[in-house]
Amino acid sequence: MLDKLDFDYDGVAQEGNSLGIESFDDLHRKLDDKKICVFLGAGFSKAWDEKYPLSDQVFSLSKEEAELYSDKFKFFSLFESFNLNLHPETVCEKERAGVFKSFKYNLDVYRRYPSLLPSHLDKQTLDYFER
Repeated sequence: MLDKLDFDYDGVAQEGNSLGIESFDDLHRKLDDKKICVFLGAGFSKAWDEKYPLSDQVFSLSKEEAELYSDKFKFFSLFESFNLNLHPETVCEKERAGVFKSFKYNLDVYRRYPSLLPSHLDKQTLDYFER
């Protein structure tokens, strides 16, 4: 086991901790006075119920689906301007989901850094598409 983690969070050297946890008290003791970040994804719910989908199942949109629903969901009109091309249904789920995830990433970047917004977008338009 490493004596130190590979990075310093907030400039403070961190001691490596064993990941074995026997009780809440054990967890509390290991995390006492530490900053932690927890990532929960679409797979988190699957731990309790196998019927829940994983993220690629949730976000995989095909070109055919986009064409079918483009009148109802106007955000599809932005894909081309972001140089994102939806894949046909025959392409694997992971690649189809990657396009939508990239689209959302672009929106997040523009929201965080408005100076990067293309001329055809503004904050109000982003709000509209994220509703």
